Amino acid sequence: MFFRRRVTCLDCGFLACDGCEVDIAARALLATGGRSATMPSQEYLDALCCHRSQWIDHDLCGKPALYVVSERRHCKEFVPYKPGVSPVERLKRLLDSEQMRDQVRVQFRYTFLAALLGAALALIGQTAQQWLSKSLGLSTPSNAGAASGSTTKTK
Repeated sequence: MFFRRRVTCLDCGFLACDGCEVDIAARALLATGGRSATMPSQEYLDALCCHRSQWIDHDLCGKPALYVVSERRHCKEFVPYKPGVSPVERLKRLLDSEQMRDQVRVQFRYTFLAALLGAALALIGQTAQQWLSKSLGLSTPSNAGAASGSTTKTK
């Protein structure tokens, strides 16, 4: 089984506040764990969320958002934060890339099956031709040309 390294929500691109990106400055303030004099307002903290709905501790147990964002955990939905991309846009890009990857896989499977079927049909055709020529006592066109060339006499 594949385990990701332990990460925090502060490093994740899906940390959101009302569906918008949490910028670098707010992430730095949140990283202080409430020890900064210029902390975001309580309304801002209440609006923080994981856009991929991975805050089970916060949702079920009511753990404070400051604790949840700085807690190190194995998160299967983690995507590194890159400034300038909203969580909504990041999720759309991720889903589009997964859909494209699935389409490529399906196309590869069909191409592989078509090549396999073509090779099998060619082998069956060649075997059937050889069997028919032996069972009916006929010579194949390549054998007939070679046989007629060897029986002609030159003057």
